[in-house]
Amino acid sequence: MYFYMLLAISLIPLALFIFLYVNERSRMVHPLRTFLLLLFIWNFDVVVLFSRGILTEEAVLLLFKIFRFGSIMYLPFVYYLALTIFERLGPKYRKWRVVLNRPIYLLLLLFSLTVYIVNFTPLGIQEIQYVEGSEFFPGHFYPVYGELNSLYMINVLLVFASTGLLFLMVRRLEKNPYRSFGIYIVVSILFVFINGALSGFNVYPLPISLFNAVFVTMVIFSAYFYTNNQMIKEMNSELVDQKNFLQTVIDLNPNFLYVKDMDGQFVIVNRAYEKAFGNELRLSTLFEGHPSQYDFQQEEIKQYEKSVTDDHGISRKLEIKEIPMMTTKGHQLMLYVANDITQRLKEEEYIRQTEKLGVVGELAAGVAHEIRNPLTSLKGFIQLMKDDSQYEKRHFYLDIMSSEIDRISEVINELLLLAKPQADVFEKMDVVKILQDVKMLMDTSAIMRNIKIDIEQTGDIPKIDGMENQIKQVFINIVKNAVEALPNGGNIRIAIQKKDGDKIDVSVKDDGVGISSDRLKKMGEPFYTTKEKGTGLGLTVCYRIVKRHHGEIEFESELGKGTTVFITLPITHD
Repeated sequence: MYFYMLLAISLIPLALFIFLYVNERSRMVHPLRTFLLLLFIWNFDVVVLFSRGILTEEAVLLLFKIFRFGSIMYLPFVYYLALTIFERLGPKYRKWRVVLNRPIYLLLLLFSLTVYIVNFTPLGIQEIQYVEGSEFFPGHFYPVYGELNSLYMINVLLVFASTGLLFLMVRRLEKNPYRSFGIYIVVSILFVFINGALSGFNVYPLPISLFNAVFVTMVIFSAYFYTNNQMIKEMNSELVDQKNFLQTVIDLNPNFLYVKDMDGQFVIVNRAYEKAFGNELRLSTLFEGHPSQYDFQQEEIKQYEKSVTDDHGISRKLEIKEIPMMTTKGHQLMLYVANDITQRLKEEEYIRQTEKLGVVGELAAGVAHEIRNPLTSLKGFIQLMKDDSQYEKRHFYLDIMSSEIDRISEVINELLLLAKPQADVFEKMDVVKILQDVKMLMDTSAIMRNIKIDIEQTGDIPKIDGMENQIKQVFINIVKNAVEALPNGGNIRIAIQKKDGDKIDVSVKDDGVGISSDRLKKMGEPFYTTKEKGTGLGLTVCYRIVKRHHGEIEFESELGKGTTVFITLPITHD
């Protein structure tokens, strides 16, 4: 009966080992599991000595030798813990490498294995003998040690030395749960071995060491859970700090940031958004109706513009990005980043108008010349009609006069179209006709500089979605730059063709002075210009207009050989 009671007690460390092995995966639990397993093996080594009448003496002797593994292998276990902590402390404690290094660990492991092997020979343990019990404790077997049992005693002394090294290394850890738990491990190992040594030398009865070991097991297990609880508290505190920090970063962001769930309900709203658009009821209805708003299957970030009115009655133009998100629990969310581009659009419109005025000013001389010539013709033919009474010649003169008047009307219409602001409404437009209009508008200034402008069309060019006034401004700026790049005359070739089925390509090529590679990299930057009297805003406007049309604009140039501008525009605007 006493044997089964001690057996049940010895199984407590094993049960705790199994529990930790199944349920815990933290770094801190690995040494604790090893400690409990070795302690169970050591406890069972003591339990078999109380199995008289259950096991034969030969079986008891064999099991005692086998399970002596627990107490012997504490030496490499404790030293390895000290070595592991030392290797994580860094170069600051390099002087300890004399006593803490891998070769010594392998040497101690080899020594412990040697002690364990000797344990199976008569030099280690010769036999066991029965010791009569007392009033409180029953009789039990006791080993008779051989001549080399001193190796086991050396092994025990080395355990105490290694435990001292472990304690020194643990003390050098930063004050955190790992340091506290390491001290518990050290104290428990010392307590177990001191009790084992005292009971081994019959200072007090052998079963006492079993109860002490169980007591230590419960203490260190409680210490583990206390330490683990402290770590959880620290992690929770860090998570709260991180959450507060991230919330502060979100609130300090001047853009509107908000997150919606699959039902369109707001999960997170930053301060800028809340300040502009008010309470939760208002927020839940603000952006309803966009077809991709709740499209959680989209693979790419969706970007679009939307006009809204905030709670203060201010009309805003927002550029919104939709970014699909997935939480760790599998919930689908959508992150919205809304940038207020109202002021930017106003500034761009102002720049466009300023650029138009500049173009009109430079074209004024050419337009005046273009109108003066037809007026001279009209004046001359009117004079001839006064002097000539023949009806046939008068009819001829009237045809010429009508043609010249139409020509004046076309020039004036082009000039008015350039200056008149238009709303950003995408409509079907004929790019070929736009290029022809630009050619007619620029021909006068080009001819005055001995420059020839040609348009080459490849295949049928479909109409595309866009804003005609803005696209015309792009081509006027590009052609105007090409004209100015030919101070001594030359040719400008405009080519247009359909590309990839859903795009059109327009290239404007001149054989002028060209642009250097370092300047070419800065093309399109605001206020960067190669002209003495330029503002550097013309190409900036062109880049933004093409971008608003979801197109692309690229430059190729070589000094002395000319420049080619490539403009790609989609046929359909999404």
